[in-house]
Amino acid sequence: GQIKGYREGDLVETDQAETQLDGLGLGPIGMVDDPDGTTGVADDLDMELSEGSFVLNEDAVEQTGISSINKMIKEAIDLTIEDKVDLPKEIKSAEKVPIRISKGEAVIPGVLVDYIGLKKLENMNNRGLKVRKQRESEEAPVQTAAAPSPQEDLLAQIQPVA
Repeated sequence: GQIKGYREGDLVETDQAETQLDGLGLGPIGMVDDPDGTTGVADDLDMELSEGSFVLNEDAVEQTGISSINKMIKEAIDLTIEDKVDLPKEIKSAEKVPIRISKGEAVIPGVLVDYIGLKKLENMNNRGLKVRKQRESEEAPVQTAAAPSPQEDLLAQIQPVA
């Protein structure tokens, strides 16, 4: 992980999950790329996001493509700079929202959501959820009726005597 601070004698690392574009200085941004996490819907990584941030599910990231998502983020950053919007270098403690996230999901900081468009992000997520549900239904085991036991089968063959 990236070293965030130190203490006399040894290095201290944060417990927060890593994202691909952390180096931009806007807090967590881009695809969650933490080696400690698992993919899918595990939500096994801790992260603190700014209020209003948006998380794209892993299937939405896969459907859209990480290069397209990174391009979308860069274009939003360029627009904020053009509009002279002050991009925060870190999230203020009072504005941090603790969440659980999974490797493969993507984080869009709140300041960029309006530039990208909330509806666009929601549509991306919904397409991802639709793909996930379809895949899960295809992978679901087919349940068949249990065959009668030999004893039940034999009882069904015996005719009651009148």
